[in-house]
Amino acid sequence: MFKAKLKFEVDQFNNKFSPDSKFIFINSTSRSLDSSLGFTVANASCCPSLGTNGLCIPNQTLCQNRTTYLFWDQFHPTKAANQIIAINSYNGSNSALTYPMDIKHLVRS
Repeated sequence: MFKAKLKFEVDQFNNKFSPDSKFIFINSTSRSLDSSLGFTVANASCCPSLGTNGLCIPNQTLCQNRTTYLFWDQFHPTKAANQIIAINSYNGSNSALTYPMDIKHLVRS
């Protein structure tokens, strides 16, 4: 619901401030990623942590294959997830991730 309202606001801003300014929405949340991108572990973090503070426990063994984990700790995406978010933000065709255009098209417009 929040994202739908935010997209509506992007449209409103673009109508109000065009042609001097352009606004886009980028969904940079890790929830926008799925198993089709190779992330097979989305319910655990790569570094072991305790409680709700999300901090990694010192001197613990990290996950073996970090590219299959969506989260590094309880809150932050892994490097692999961040790279995919960045690529999709710059050059993405999925309107659920970038709306009404990606960064590449914004720069060219």
